[in-house]
Amino acid sequence: MIKRLADALRHLGIPSYLFICILLQPFLVHAHPLAPGLLAIDEIADKQFQGVWKLPKKIAAQGQLQPVFPSQCQLQEVKQALAEGTGRSQRFKLNCSEHLVGQTIGVKGMNKRGSGVLLRIKFNDGRLIHQMLDQQNNFLVVPSKQNLFEVVARYIKLGVDHLMTGVDHILFVITLALLVGWNRQLFWTITFFTIGHSITLSTTALSNISLPSYFVEAMIALSICWAATDALKPNQQGIIRSRPWLMSGSFGLLHGMGFAGALAEIGLPQQAIFPALAAFNIGIEIGQLLVVGLLFLALYLCSFMQLKISSTVKRVGFYIIGIIGSIWFWQRMLTL
Repeated sequence: MIKRLADALRHLGIPSYLFICILLQPFLVHAHPLAPGLLAIDEIADKQFQGVWKLPKKIAAQGQLQPVFPSQCQLQEVKQALAEGTGRSQRFKLNCSEHLVGQTIGVKGMNKRGSGVLLRIKFNDGRLIHQMLDQQNNFLVVPSKQNLFEVVARYIKLGVDHLMTGVDHILFVITLALLVGWNRQLFWTITFFTIGHSITLSTTALSNISLPSYFVEAMIALSICWAATDALKPNQQGIIRSRPWLMSGSFGLLHGMGFAGALAEIGLPQQAIFPALAAFNIGIEIGQLLVVGLLFLALYLCSFMQLKISSTVKRVGFYIIGIIGSIWFWQRMLTL
C-alpha cells in the first residue's frame, strides 16, 4: 500500500510541490497570528492594579476575545487600543474591593483555532502568577502563590510555546539544519547556537540591558537571509558552511535578545528568578530540538518512501526562504 502511494506521488510530482508548500508555510503562518495574547495585571497599591490587554492585530480586529474580571473589581481609565509591534495593546486600571486571591479571572470568546492568552498577575510583594488560558481552561481562580515545581513547569512550557510560535526563529533553525546537514557539525552548530542565545537571554533578562525590539527582530530576519544565501552558494562556499559553529553562535546572540523580549513581557517571579530563567531556556531548547527532529524525520520518511526532492526544488526553496527573510527585514526596518 505504502509503495503504491509512493509511486503515485512520484508520478504526479507531488514531493516537489510538497517541499515548496512546506517552505512557504512559515510565510503563510506569519499572515495568521500564532502568538498568544497577554492579560497582564500588576498591583500598584493595595487592591489596585495597572493592566494591559494585548492581542495580535487580526485577533483583536475580530473582537471575540474579552477579559472577564471579578464582580467586585471595577475597570477605570480604560485607554484606547493602540498598535504595538504586531499586536494591539490596551491599558486600564482595576480597583477591587476585596483581595484578588481566591477570585476568578479569565477570557471569554476563545475557540480551538486560537493560541490562547497568557494571564500574568504580579503582586507588589514580588509574587508572580502565570496561567496559559485556552478554550478548555479559560478561567483561573487566583492562587496565593505557585510552588517551585509549578513555576519550572510553567516556564518550560512558555519557552516551548515561544519557540514553536516564533516563525522567524523556526525558519532560521530549519535553514541552518538544512545548510549543515545530518552530521557531527550539526551537533556543534546547535550547541553554539544554544550557548549564544543563552548568554544574551540571561544577561538581558537579569540586567535590563537591551536593544530596541524591532532592531533585534530586523537583525533576526537578516540572519535568515544570510543563511539562505549561504545555502545557495556552490561548492560548499559561504561563511556559515565553512564555520557553522561560529556563525550559529553569533546569530544565537541575536536570537537570544529576541527571546529576552518575550520573557520581559512574561516577567520573572522574584521568588524564583533563576529557576524560571533556566526553565524558559530549557523550553526553548526543547522546541528547537523538536523542530530539527521533525525536519530530519520528514526527510528520512521521504528517503524511505523513495520520494526524491530535486536540487532545483531545493534551490527554489532556499530562494523562498531568503525572500521571506528579506520581506520581514524591510518590514521591521521601516517600523524603526
